[in-house]
Amino acid sequence: MRAQQARSIQPLPGGIEHYSDTLAALIRLCEEEGTADEFIARLMQEYPTVRTESVARSCLYNVLCVLDLVQTENAHLTVTPEGRAFLLHQDPVLLERQLRTHVTGVEQLIEELRTSARPIGQLLAAMQERGYGWESDWQLRFRLRWLRVAGLVERRTERESSSRYPEWALVREPVALPTRS
Repeated sequence: MRAQQARSIQPLPGGIEHYSDTLAALIRLCEEEGTADEFIARLMQEYPTVRTESVARSCLYNVLCVLDLVQTENAHLTVTPEGRAFLLHQDPVLLERQLRTHVTGVEQLIEELRTSARPIGQLLAAMQERGYGWESDWQLRFRLRWLRVAGLVERRTERESSSRYPEWALVREPVALPTRS
């Protein structure tokens, strides 16, 4: 496990409704291909919306490696035990744990949503007050999307929200994280 949490996480190709399946498919690609360069070439071949090597690298390093589902050593890819477990079950709770453990700001975002559902602008202001230097809401949006895939949050429409803007709301309490010894 990383000593330090990652400062960013990126989206995946195929849209949020397919993140879980895409994540599993990318872990399988890592198993099949073996090296970062082979993975990147295959990813670009299988996902036509991934048009550049930098986007493909981002899927590998800013998603799979950040979530500690895959590790790289000398450009060789190894699926971690957590990656194997995700392949078997596509468990949203496992994804939640990986997000909370490896991505900075996720715990604090959950704390903010515990107090009330809020539009993204209010959440961004709250996170900035907590010291996150995000100038735009993109890193916040990425975290919220991943938390939605993990089953922790939902996006309420204008009709369902208490304001005139869509709001993000916590829909369940997070699971307990294992304690470190």
